[in-house]
Amino acid sequence: MNSLDLVDQKILTILQKNNRITNQKLSELVSISPPSCLRKVKQLHELNYIEQDVAILNPLKFGLNLFAFILVTLKDHGDSSTSEFEDSLQDLLEVMQCSYISGPADYLIQVLIQDMKEYDLFVRQHISSNSLVLRYESIFEMKRIKSSTRLPLKKVFAE
Repeated sequence: MNSLDLVDQKILTILQKNNRITNQKLSELVSISPPSCLRKVKQLHELNYIEQDVAILNPLKFGLNLFAFILVTLKDHGDSSTSEFEDSLQDLLEVMQCSYISGPADYLIQVLIQDMKEYDLFVRQHISSNSLVLRYESIFEMKRIKSSTRLPLKKVFAE
């Protein structure tokens, strides 16, 4: 981690709560001039502390009501099999996140879809029909308790 000064830390903390804040307001909150603040934000982008500026959409407004977690175990764990499986997921819009994990399965895939009918179609087209897959298990979200895109910066910066 490159060393971040206290102002950088404050800027990042504020921006991950609201990246639409004006430069003027941000500069006031971190007690530096607007031009200095703009330079710092630009530098944080260039150093990849800020990866992207995005709008977080409400999936329910688009009829995306079902969040499924799919645990996938592959038949073979060689590099070519894992790469091929990972590549097969890259362009699937329903896949929100995929992680290679430890434990009883190899992958945890998070899928956001409209309903069980769409889920069934997704699994048949992309998981159960995939010759690399040994088995899979699905877990469905009943109720979202917490969802956040914010990093625990307060804890990181305290160390």
